[in-house]
Amino acid sequence: TRAIIRCTYCQSTMALPIEQLRQVLSQSLSPDVTTRQNAERALLTSQTSQGHALTVLRLISSNDAADGPVRQSAAVHFKNMVKKGWSPDPDDEDAKKFLVP
Repeated sequence: TRAIIRCTYCQSTMALPIEQLRQVLSQSLSPDVTTRQNAERALLTSQTSQGHALTVLRLISSNDAADGPVRQSAAVHFKNMVKKGWSPDPDDEDAKKFLVP
């Protein structure tokens, strides 16, 4: 059986283009605090955009489109979005077996 999940981020705004997302993720790795914080704010804002999660997954799965650190940053961003914004159906007993506290 599959767990039914719902997204708390679904909104009507559009996702960042993949090139812009790549740039923001790259800036999130900057040693400069201001640059990094601005990028983190941009990621938080963009994660409410329709299609953002799919754009992040496209960036993660692209072999030559992004360098390793940016792809890893995208993977961590996606993991955090799922962890914070998705929840299993509370009535799905099968899904409860796989929940980690």
